[in-house]
Amino acid sequence: MKLWTAIIAIAPALVIASVSTSEVRAEFPFKKPKIEVPKVTTDPSEAWSKAMWKVNSLAQEGINQLPGLIDESDDAGKVKTRLDKATKKYEEARKYYVTVPDPRSVNEGASNYYLQLEAAVKNGRLALACLSAYKPIAKSFGEGKPVKDDKLDAFDGAARAYQEGAVGEDGAREAKGWMDTAVAFRELNPQVAEKKLKGELAIKRAAEDKAEKDAMDALFAQLKAWKAIIAEGTRPVPAEELAAYDQQLQALVAYRPEAPLYFDDAKWDVLAYNATFLEGDAQQAEIAKLWGGEIVQSGTTSKKDFKLTVKAEAERCYAFLPTFVERGGKATLEADWRAKKDGQWAHMWEIQKPKARGFCANKPVSVDLFGKLDYAGTKNAGIAWHIVSWDKSALPMAVASRLYTWTTDTCEPNHWKDKFMNPVPGTFYYGRGVPVVGGKNPDGTDGGGSDVAVPDAWKFEDGWMAPGSYSSWRTHCGGEDALNPLGKQLEACFIANDKAFQPKYDAAVAAVERATLLTYDAAVKRRDAIDAQWAKAQETRCMPIARKITAQMAAAYDELVDWFKATKPVPALDVKGFKRKQELAIERGSR
Repeated sequence: MKLWTAIIAIAPALVIASVSTSEVRAEFPFKKPKIEVPKVTTDPSEAWSKAMWKVNSLAQEGINQLPGLIDESDDAGKVKTRLDKATKKYEEARKYYVTVPDPRSVNEGASNYYLQLEAAVKNGRLALACLSAYKPIAKSFGEGKPVKDDKLDAFDGAARAYQEGAVGEDGAREAKGWMDTAVAFRELNPQVAEKKLKGELAIKRAAEDKAEKDAMDALFAQLKAWKAIIAEGTRPVPAEELAAYDQQLQALVAYRPEAPLYFDDAKWDVLAYNATFLEGDAQQAEIAKLWGGEIVQSGTTSKKDFKLTVKAEAERCYAFLPTFVERGGKATLEADWRAKKDGQWAHMWEIQKPKARGFCANKPVSVDLFGKLDYAGTKNAGIAWHIVSWDKSALPMAVASRLYTWTTDTCEPNHWKDKFMNPVPGTFYYGRGVPVVGGKNPDGTDGGGSDVAVPDAWKFEDGWMAPGSYSSWRTHCGGEDALNPLGKQLEACFIANDKAFQPKYDAAVAAVERATLLTYDAAVKRRDAIDAQWAKAQETRCMPIARKITAQMAAAYDELVDWFKATKPVPALDVKGFKRKQELAIERGSR
């Protein structure tokens, strides 16, 4: 019987998904708001909603205080400190929770967070008792010294209490691990008394640690090698390498059961890449399986400029998945979705690798994909492409956890509101109590999110105060993606003023530079007069339009704040929690 293996392998872990957030860069020039909780009225349902909102906040704070993985290497004192903090938040949340007759019907998300924290605190306390009883025995065994029966009895009692009081399947599994360790310790005690195991235990533990490290290092090395193959793009990853990867992962699972959460997800990128090397029905079937959706259009094109159209249904998401027919070439592809009408109800997103351009429509809308192929010469095999579609509520975690989203037009109030009220799954969360959509840059790093914030007075680029700089007066309201008609008017106004005054101003500047002592003062006077005319044109022609947009966005902000107060939405797909679990799954020294 591999007793020491049993001791080590069953060390329990309390895995809690962190819902901590990071400060994000707002893409709309807003100040951070102070969102107040509405006053309690005599309506009990409002009081229940308010109570569950408080439960939601306290429960998430408590989850963030949890100690995470608890194993034999942990300091019991530090674990207790974190558990005490989490318990305090739980007890505070419970005061509100018990006042609501049916918490789940009032706020299912908050109720789930509360129950998650409650289970974690209860299991954590029981696990801490096991850890505290385990420590002195393990220390004595490591020194080759037996322990008295009272210490073994204490460990048995703590493990048995955990088995009887464990909450949920995870708790029951962890409790069984502690119980098995207690049994193993009782069997080991007489052998330790004979001083036969001290050296063997150390050697066994070192061998297991090395085996775990080697298995994890091998998996990371394989992923790195596959990354090079994918970058080259000329051949699929060999099937035998995928099989070897699976075997290595199973070896790691013996020491770290949660490892597939990270490594299987990393393998998804490779499988999605390999699928593009299949042909015909086999390719479509594999892509539909991996992406978890339905292929609604497919085709090929070698045109340097092309357009595709999707008649999007309400509450559905779509993605354009392209593949170059000529592998390893230098051709490039740009693709963007745009809607001529009702584009405020379509929210765009992108996955860089594997390449995907997508959107989710909250109302029926016709959306065009404009593609541009760039290659040398006049002939190229072009691309093969598929358009995959999902019910918005069924967007898979493999897709949601990889996508980057943005606001098409930050000057269109309905589009801005809708991205918060009906977000792309996985993109909505709370950052320091403020609702945030986005949070990821195209390369997957944090940042790039936008929050619900009070609009400032309209601001233009720094430096416009300098003479002749009015051509730099630009906003995010114009361009080919503009949705708000006022934004298009504003941009047209700026451009018209540029055409009217820029040539005159440039000529006046040149005249100043050529001026003599006799003509210099007159040349400067003329330059400044043109500059003043330009400034007046901006203020009288363009700024009234900008102020209308400001008023629209301020009204949208007020409406959105009222909506958040009334509905208290929770994320439909917890991408941040999923990512945190992945981090814990590969955390070194956490076994």
